Amino acid sequence: MTRRRSRKKSSASKLGQVDWQAIWTDPRVQQIPPLLIIALGVITVLALFEITQGRWANAWIVFLYRWLGWGAYPTAISILLCGLLWLAHQLDQPLKWRWRPFVGAELTIFSLMALTHAIVGRDDPWKLIGEKWSVGIVGWALSTVLSTYLGWPAAVLILTGLTLFGLAWTFDVTMGDLQRAIQWLGQIRSAYGSQRRSSTSI
Repeated sequence: MTRRRSRKKSSASKLGQVDWQAIWTDPRVQQIPPLLIIALGVITVLALFEITQGRWANAWIVFLYRWLGWGAYPTAISILLCGLLWLAHQLDQPLKWRWRPFVGAELTIFSLMALTHAIVGRDDPWKLIGEKWSVGIVGWALSTVLSTYLGWPAAVLILTGLTLFGLAWTFDVTMGDLQRAIQWLGQIRSAYGSQRRSSTSI
């Protein structure tokens, strides 16, 4: 009798246990988070272009505008792309990508936001916060800190350099590409100079 009872208890305990590891490693369950991120990206893009509206969507858009300004648009596209890349990885179709373009795009966006505020919002730094085509609190903070401690000309110069550096990383421009571009410009300049000298001699 005791053996039968112990067997019943062990079988009942096995039935009551949930194998969470098997659930989380199920491919169908792992596809849920990227699908949710894709849905968030789609809703954000549609709400930004005022195609869809709702209480939560409008609150989310107001939050993005206040903190990021026009940076809300690339942020929405980034959310959508992250979800698509994650879903492609879960479907065993990973895309080959390098980290430099993604980091460069983020550096370009944030530097350009701060640069826009440094140029446009110089007279009244807080005036543009929350508007649709402003730079948001993030751009205001970066621009204000650099302008306060380094001065306005140095802030504009640094932010311009960071924007160009981010663009170079975004399009995966290497030092070899820059050297070839400089050589190509030098060849054009020399050809133009020789052509001009020949025309003046005639």
